[in-house]
Amino acid sequence: MKIAWLSPIPPQPSGISEYSLSIVRELSNYADVELWTDMEKPPKYLEGIKVVPYRTDGSSARRLRENYDAVVYNPGNTYLFHSQMYELMSTAPGITILHDYVMWDFFAGYFLEYKNSLREYGSFLKAYYPESWKKLLNRVLSDEEKLRHPLSEPIIYRSAGVVVHSNFVKGLVQRVATCPVKTLYHPVLSTDIEEVDKPYLKDGRFKVLIAGEITKNKKVYDVIKEIGQSRHLNYMRKLTRLIVVGGGPDAERVRKLIATKGLGDFVILEGRKPEKELNYYISKADLCVNLRYPTFGESSGVLIRSLQMAKPVVVANVGFYAELPDDAVFKIDPRRLDMLPELIYNLMENPDRLKQVGERAKKYVYEHHSMERFIYGLLSFINEVRGFRPIHDTAAEVRQILSEFMSCPAFGYERELIEKVSQVFEDIS
Repeated sequence: MKIAWLSPIPPQPSGISEYSLSIVRELSNYADVELWTDMEKPPKYLEGIKVVPYRTDGSSARRLRENYDAVVYNPGNTYLFHSQMYELMSTAPGITILHDYVMWDFFAGYFLEYKNSLREYGSFLKAYYPESWKKLLNRVLSDEEKLRHPLSEPIIYRSAGVVVHSNFVKGLVQRVATCPVKTLYHPVLSTDIEEVDKPYLKDGRFKVLIAGEITKNKKVYDVIKEIGQSRHLNYMRKLTRLIVVGGGPDAERVRKLIATKGLGDFVILEGRKPEKELNYYISKADLCVNLRYPTFGESSGVLIRSLQMAKPVVVANVGFYAELPDDAVFKIDPRRLDMLPELIYNLMENPDRLKQVGERAKKYVYEHHSMERFIYGLLSFINEVRGFRPIHDTAAEVRQILSEFMSCPAFGYERELIEKVSQVFEDIS
């Protein structure tokens, strides 16, 4: 079987880069895999994997349709590495690994930055959300509004099959999908370590680690704020370090909070780190905090890496994270972060409990998130999707015809029509 795998690749700063490289390395033991990238000057080979540069011209789409048994897309919620990928999906449909259920940031960047067209953006929103598109276009959306209007529909409709990393997201996707949808848990990735020369990592203090992109829904700011005003702060300052590894849109706000509250001796903001260095930080942590609220349907490679290294992790009891076993992580209500300092204080005094939870986490993740299990599931799904292809192609043709009339209000219900058409095809088959 010959597979084209479209994704950002290292050193492009995306978690999907390392994710894809790890999977393609293993998948190459079972199939002929080529790694497609829109990088300007990519290497010809990356760790033994053939790298193929692509552009959104007719030749790339034709090669994908004619030269491969399967095409796998890895879109993410940023336009920087995924705009050309999205355009190819329309003319060469394949399996999409949906890393983010809410795709607002991608499409805002795609239309306003990549295409520089507010008019097209407005028409696009009108097509998918005809009753509320003006409101969605003209103001910054709250997290709740994004969840009600996820804008993942255009990605799902252009897919021959969709892979998600949780049953929570599977349920959301199946509401609109006209193709097969499968849950494959985020696989364990490499835990190779490169030591970091930081004396505080070896000073014997209890280390709480928050790692990954610093965004508002990861609650880094809120966690630091709650700890900073906790009655346990003086105790923690003496015996604990809170280490934040990552960068992102909320990093500057976090930095200002640390300075304003005078927490620089206690909270260390390290910025982004390469994968192997990040693994070293995880290896030195006594407790990890990995929160998402609201959850936008994402899973977390950093979380999986922490669990496979037997680290106890505090998670928000929502979405994918709620599906984790209760005895393998510490779950908290993300609306009650004031309870977190108390939990950390109690766990500092109970190392046996930390060790037990970490060991159960490692056992769970290797049983349910193994790379082998992911690969076998993906290959099986590829065969399932190939059998569904005639139905999908017909539905795609109907969508294309309808899309030509999207300026007409009578065609404002494309999603409902496609679902009905697809159900008829399924009944016939």
